[in-house]
Amino acid sequence: MNDTVNDPELLAAFFDETKDTLQQVASRFVELERSPTNLEIIEAIFRPVHSLKGNSAFFGFLGIKRLAHDMETVLDLVRKGRLVAAPTVISTLLAGLDGLQGMVDRLVAGGQEVDDPAALEALIKRQQQAATAAGSDGDDPLRQAVATVETWLTRQASGLDQTVSVALNAILLKTRADLGIAVADTQAKEPELQPQIAELRRLIAATFSSDPDEATVERMGQLVSELGTHANDDRGQTICTELEDAWLTCIGAAGFNEILRDFLAQQVEVLATLPGFVTGGETAPAKASPVSAIEPKQAKTKTEQHESRTDTFRKTEPKADAKSVRVPEARIDTFLRYVGELLVIGDMFNHLQTRVRSLAGGGTLPRDFRRVNDTFAQLSTKLQVAIMSIRKVPVRPYLTKVPRIVRDVALSKGKEISIVMRGEDVEIDKSLVELIDAPLTHMTRNAADHGVETPAIREAAGKPREGVVTIIVEETSRAVVLTISDDGAGLNLQRIRAKGESLGLISPGAELTEQDLINLIFASGLSTAETVSDVSGRGVGMDVVKRMIDEAGGTIQITTKAGKGTEFRLSLPKGVTTQIASAFLVRAGGNLLALPLERVRETFLRRGSNISRVAGSHAGDSTAEMLLRHDEVLPLRSLANTLGIGSGADDGTIVTVDAHGRRIALAVSEVLGVRKLVVRALDGLPQSEGLYLGGAMMGDGAVALIVNPDALVAKEQVAKELAHVH
Repeated sequence: MNDTVNDPELLAAFFDETKDTLQQVASRFVELERSPTNLEIIEAIFRPVHSLKGNSAFFGFLGIKRLAHDMETVLDLVRKGRLVAAPTVISTLLAGLDGLQGMVDRLVAGGQEVDDPAALEALIKRQQQAATAAGSDGDDPLRQAVATVETWLTRQASGLDQTVSVALNAILLKTRADLGIAVADTQAKEPELQPQIAELRRLIAATFSSDPDEATVERMGQLVSELGTHANDDRGQTICTELEDAWLTCIGAAGFNEILRDFLAQQVEVLATLPGFVTGGETAPAKASPVSAIEPKQAKTKTEQHESRTDTFRKTEPKADAKSVRVPEARIDTFLRYVGELLVIGDMFNHLQTRVRSLAGGGTLPRDFRRVNDTFAQLSTKLQVAIMSIRKVPVRPYLTKVPRIVRDVALSKGKEISIVMRGEDVEIDKSLVELIDAPLTHMTRNAADHGVETPAIREAAGKPREGVVTIIVEETSRAVVLTISDDGAGLNLQRIRAKGESLGLISPGAELTEQDLINLIFASGLSTAETVSDVSGRGVGMDVVKRMIDEAGGTIQITTKAGKGTEFRLSLPKGVTTQIASAFLVRAGGNLLALPLERVRETFLRRGSNISRVAGSHAGDSTAEMLLRHDEVLPLRSLANTLGIGSGADDGTIVTVDAHGRRIALAVSEVLGVRKLVVRALDGLPQSEGLYLGGAMMGDGAVALIVNPDALVAKEQVAKELAHVH
């Protein structure tokens, strides 16, 4: 890395922008494969790769710069129509994209940019081979024929019927794609450049053979400062600004070095292709450009230079009056912890308000206290909402990987699959990003690999050749919901049963519901794939997904229909790392307890409920009672007895909650309502059993223990209950 560019915030800005860029470009490649002649898509890929090449060189990340440079060469050939964006070309570019992502990830983690030089050289060579193929039509008669027809079409374009012209061009495009050959180059003469850029090109070229003297460096600086006078569009102006900022930064710190030279050479070549820098092209009105124009620029403060350099790596268009600032996540979390303390104080005020109201002869004090307390509560809530919104990030960047995943599966399995995505503008808390990322990857790959059938099988079943994978992100008042579905064959329940029996997960011939069979796919090692490939089929992934969702307090539901497809629905609580959570307060065995609100489904009186005991059970068996509710049989437990914190003799109210992917009923003595709590780790709790998620201080000084619903029902006990029911 360039030792002169070691500003942590500047590096962080570069890495963040680069990661976003790579994610967005990946999905664009999939679009390009479907529309190989769409210039808008090609430009949308070329521009960020070109910027990445220049920016990485500025920081001294030469591995990224080299690979991006050769990818840019391939993309430029596609952009000029000399290379068809056939699947083989797209695969080559995607491999390069993976290489760029790997280098960035290692740098972010504090490692080496290049950990395997041979692998990097292989990637670069692969890009170079693709570029070389585009310019080597050779003596192949078929290639020459294509070039001849292209030339004839160009000359006859004005005299041909439009329908004929379109048809012939379509045939040529198909031929080029099949052969993977180049489009005929027009062999246009290089345009004459504006004097300033022509002179700068000559001076830069000379620096490759010898170091420039002081006068040459000064002249180059003047030319760099004057380039902006010819920029007549946003792209040209942006490049000129980047050049000037890079010049000021490097010259002031390290002088004219190799990194600055390479960066200048790359950007100047791009400017040489823009209309404003070509003699006779449209140019902007001349601006005053005195020789001393560089002097005021050098007088910039360090703060101004830093802001200017940071803006170089922010490619989003600035909005009027919309300013942003980077804040480390740890600072936001610290702020949120203080907001949590305000919630605790607010609960104390509520308790004091009750006591003040009960005082005799209080006069206007109770009313005044309530007004102040209400104002405090409103402001605390607004502050909490505002600071939590800072932690929110759009889900769109994390969905950009989906088209690439589906594309790779379809290509390797000979399938045709399209993607439908909705909810890309939904914003989620940053703590949910990793929780959603892994399930999204696993289940999207499974939908494309196991769900969607091959075109021949789909046609035989009366379906369109092209399958559809749908991704939907939604936000409710309690949770973020991710739905992944396909229109494939559906889960093969008989094969799942056979696999479960062979692994000893279920007894042969056991009576299981359809949902019980579906849930077997979460068992470790269970896979119904007939072959193991680089895509899937090793029996890993879904058990990991289930464990991650459970540990986060979420749920996952699966519905499937033979011949119609399968849907996975993940629901994750809108939690944050500071553990400000909504809870459902109850009393059981004389103790104050809290249940995570997102797990609670309903409450009702025990009296009049349809409760029965399992046949053959003894009176003291705490797992023997079952409840019939909404045509569903639920295990009924006394919360106090299950936790071992007292007697459940007064349990007259029932609360149903989700635990371990099933719904269970808990009997409690009293329901106190919904409350926002600040979860704290408490020493001395039986953490080995995992019964409690933590504790929360109440306004009257009492401590509410927060119950972990999943720990109330061990997997072995769930299996036992299933056996009783069936």
